[in-house]
Amino acid sequence: MKKFLIFSFLVLVVPFALAQKTYVKTYHENGKLKEEGWISNDQKVDYWFFYNENGIKKEEGHFDNGQKVKWWIFYNSKGKVIKKSEFEANKLNGFTIIYDKSKVIRAEKYTMNKKTNEWKSVEAFKKIIRFIFMIQPIIKVIIPAFNEENAIVNVINEIPKIVSEIIVVDNNSNDKTSEVAKNAGATVLFESKKGYGYACLKGMNFIKDQNEVPDIIVFLDGDYSDYPEELTNIVRPIIEKDVDLVIGARVKRLRESGAMTPQQVFGNWLATFLMKLFFNAKFSDLGPFRAIKYQKLVALQMEDKTYGWTVEMQLKALKQNLIYVEIPVKYKNRIGVSKVSGTVKGTIMAGVKIIGWILKYTFKK
Repeated sequence: MKKFLIFSFLVLVVPFALAQKTYVKTYHENGKLKEEGWISNDQKVDYWFFYNENGIKKEEGHFDNGQKVKWWIFYNSKGKVIKKSEFEANKLNGFTIIYDKSKVIRAEKYTMNKKTNEWKSVEAFKKIIRFIFMIQPIIKVIIPAFNEENAIVNVINEIPKIVSEIIVVDNNSNDKTSEVAKNAGATVLFESKKGYGYACLKGMNFIKDQNEVPDIIVFLDGDYSDYPEELTNIVRPIIEKDVDLVIGARVKRLRESGAMTPQQVFGNWLATFLMKLFFNAKFSDLGPFRAIKYQKLVALQMEDKTYGWTVEMQLKALKQNLIYVEIPVKYKNRIGVSKVSGTVKGTIMAGVKIIGWILKYTFKK
């Protein structure tokens, strides 16, 4: 009954509250542009494109009587076709509700701001639509791992079942990390170039070429220092409050004694202090346990290959005005020796890279 009332409200009341137009480009069968412009929600088109908030072609479809999609193409951020399938779409006040074999898999719409000419996804009532049709976000986890054969199985086994895929990127290990991770049910990739950033980028490139486009990406270390079951807390602000980026903050009161070295504690304090000084940021940690909307992650155009991955993400999030929050998380002593803070060289290199990124963005226009 509750769902019926909400659905009725959406159908009867929302159309009057959110009466707006959508910018559409129509094409001939040969692919040539036919016309483009603003259309009302009930106007019929034969062929149209949807664009994401960056103006990149996201979806296209062939309509029959303006209501049913004969075929549908999904594009990644670089315009590459990643999925082609048959769908049926109904319109609910401009929201495109997409079905796949009677299961609702998406409910969204894109509109253009006439003043700024920017494309933006309409977020209003998306949460209600998700609730009505019980749409679950697609969450994928990327775990960079180097010689973590003794820890990786614990990490994988304790990740909540809401995750659709766990991707372990073996960063040129010389132990059985890959074998153990695969046996535990993870998708295993291999990256020969050593570096945390290299491993993360490998995972992102793998996801980019998949048919299933995720909603949320979670990054998690493979040393079992984090508590994987806290993933539900990490992604909750994204799902319930439409936050773009969530950082798991390793606060002192939840940290096991010795879990972070003195140089790690000082490095985190210095980096976040500088970000606060130069960018008015509210970060308190560069914690690796984090979640971010997939499309926002793609838009960041991440590039760091080694120690600067986490700070680069946070700096670019600040530059792009992403909505972010920190969630306090527990942190324990890792299994094995840290490849970064456990060595003098690793500590110095990480510090140089992190400070370098902050200075770079401080003076970058």
